[in-house]
Amino acid sequence: MNAALEHLFAGRFRATGMIKRGLGVETFLGTDLAEAREVVIKLASAGDVSASAQQRLEHEAGVLREVRSPWLTPLLHFGRENGLVFFVTPFVSGITLEERLRSGPLSLDQALAVARCVFLALEEAHERGVLHRDVKPSNVIVAERSPMDGATLIDFGLARSARLEGSIRDQPVGTARYVSPEQAGLLRHDVGPRSDLYSAGAMLFECLAGRPPFLGETVPLLLRQHLTERPPELRALGVSVPRAVDELIQRLLRKDPRERYQSAQAVLTDLEAIGAALHGGMAEPELVLGLHDRRSVISEPAFVGRQKELDALGAAFERARRGSGGLVAVESESGGGKSRLLDEFALEAARRGALVLRGQSLDQVTPRPLEALAGVMAGLVASAGEEPGLGAAVRERVGEFAAAAVTALPDLSQILGEQPAVELGPEVHGQARSLAALIAVLDALGSQMRPAVILLDDCQWADELTAKLLAERDRWPANSHTLVVVAFRSEEVGPAHPLRAAGASQRLAPWRRRFSKGWSRQGP
Repeated sequence: MNAALEHLFAGRFRATGMIKRGLGVETFLGTDLAEAREVVIKLASAGDVSASAQQRLEHEAGVLREVRSPWLTPLLHFGRENGLVFFVTPFVSGITLEERLRSGPLSLDQALAVARCVFLALEEAHERGVLHRDVKPSNVIVAERSPMDGATLIDFGLARSARLEGSIRDQPVGTARYVSPEQAGLLRHDVGPRSDLYSAGAMLFECLAGRPPFLGETVPLLLRQHLTERPPELRALGVSVPRAVDELIQRLLRKDPRERYQSAQAVLTDLEAIGAALHGGMAEPELVLGLHDRRSVISEPAFVGRQKELDALGAAFERARRGSGGLVAVESESGGGKSRLLDEFALEAARRGALVLRGQSLDQVTPRPLEALAGVMAGLVASAGEEPGLGAAVRERVGEFAAAAVTALPDLSQILGEQPAVELGPEVHGQARSLAALIAVLDALGSQMRPAVILLDDCQWADELTAKLLAERDRWPANSHTLVVVAFRSEEVGPAHPLRAAGASQRLAPWRRRFSKGWSRQGP
């Protein structure tokens, strides 16, 4: 018998039977002897939950303990006993939304009812400073039989707690389908309420489409899709929904959290307006979405007026298709729209048949060598897994530089195979060899049949070796089908910085902004 079934937790909670085990967490059905009610008890080894995670969970248990809401299950208790940490929540009868969706998508009325409950739960939690961090169908409980007019969000902060300090790449594919780009570490933004809204948007998409927005079968591929691919519109998939519902979900799923809904309350306001219009007989509600979204900045939509720059990047892509690739720089002041320009160009290049890979430098006290290329390599490995011929083509083109390339970027061993360690010699010669190998790898990604586009954002934080690589424009092969777009903040890159030699530059004019403490006038 499991030892947990013989233990009385906190002097009042007794486990009566195991529900499931996974990711270092054991979940039990139990009884609260003090209140004579059923509960769920989750156990994890104290060594698997970081001290900071334990402090957060203890705080959130205190915050949510007094919440009385049909939309969410609070943490009733958090404790530590016998080398274990345990969490107790009320038991909610019904089935998970994941189980319900196995029988097919929901009707529009059902999906809107579930969405309303989920966003009410998030509103309650976010107002108290608590994030969920794992909104997905398996964490929503619905009625087993119709009518499906309600839903309860469970497992606040619990599902990832035992692996909180680990990488999202170590999580199951089922979790990665709903994770926001910033929670996955793909974008340099704080993980806040807008991350939960993204996950809820992905779940609402699945409620109506019967499939999640992105269908990658591996975690690396899913993360690349979250970062580079625009989610399909429901109506384009043949799902019969009002345009306003389609647009609401697209707004929730925007890559940049600043361009999403800013609060659950704003989503609820639009959901209520859509529901009222539909019940009033209006098949296509005419609404300005986001009208009541609270923002600190009133600004133009982030891509207005950038067609000229997008056309210039498109022309550079066509040159790469003809064999005249190389490097192009995009610079702007902070918040000037360079990342959105890269988003739009990524979609355009993908539509033109390019292999699109993205990377980003991070603001670190000690920059990790070649950090900007980490995302590129992860995307390449994922793409090679989907297209076996890609890996073989890259191996052939890299040729003699394979060993030096794997020494510089160990993840490349998944493409180039295990290579003997390379003694690169004196620092100056070793660095030259590394640069030559890296240029060979980037050049090998593109071909006449399928050009490659490499997008590297926030290169103002690039390490020294990356900056030198991007400045080596004279060493780029004369006949290359790879275009590298380097984006950086103007104010952080001085005239003598190596990035100033990275190639033809597109400088984005600054936006005009004005600040307000009131309501946003920004539409969708």
